[in-house]
Amino acid sequence: LATTVSAAVIEIQAGVTGYLTGQGHWSLARLETSYHLQRYAQSGDPRELALARKALEVSLGNRAARLALEKDPPDERAAERGFLQGRHSPEDIPRLIRVYKYFSGVSFFAEAVSIWRNAEPHMFRAQRIADRLEAHWRTPGAGPAPAELVRELETINDILWPMERQFSDTLLKGAAKVRALLLLVSGALFLA
Repeated sequence: LATTVSAAVIEIQAGVTGYLTGQGHWSLARLETSYHLQRYAQSGDPRELALARKALEVSLGNRAARLALEKDPPDERAAERGFLQGRHSPEDIPRLIRVYKYFSGVSFFAEAVSIWRNAEPHMFRAQRIADRLEAHWRTPGAGPAPAELVRELETINDILWPMERQFSDTLLKGAAKVRALLLLVSGALFLA
């Protein structure tokens, strides 16, 4: 039993690490999206738009994975595809799925998922800005895009940065509590 508890501790830690790594990819993709859309707003270079849309796929992939895991029963294959699109390591994906399935009801993980869910509409806003910029540049004789679109991208970044930090902090604190509890149980079993 002590071995099982130890294995659970390792699995939880590795799963949280996988989600934290994924959050890093998500944050980087958000920054890439903003950067390329800002450049596209000024230049109209379609390569910048393509790079922004490619970066947006990371958040869309993670969303697809989350929605697949929230189905009853969970669609693990769709979750796997979504996590791959979200730039997760293929080796981490089975663990990400297990942690989501078995810990989605645990308070710290549920709170992190809530933050994740609440961040998604802001990435859809970025996607709509990309669409608006594309429409702008299709207009004959178009010059640099309206400044309010760039300001909206900056607003999105200002909203998402603290959410990303909160997501990470929530997972780290929760994992530390679970680890402490499981180590306590493991120690009690060892002494028994």
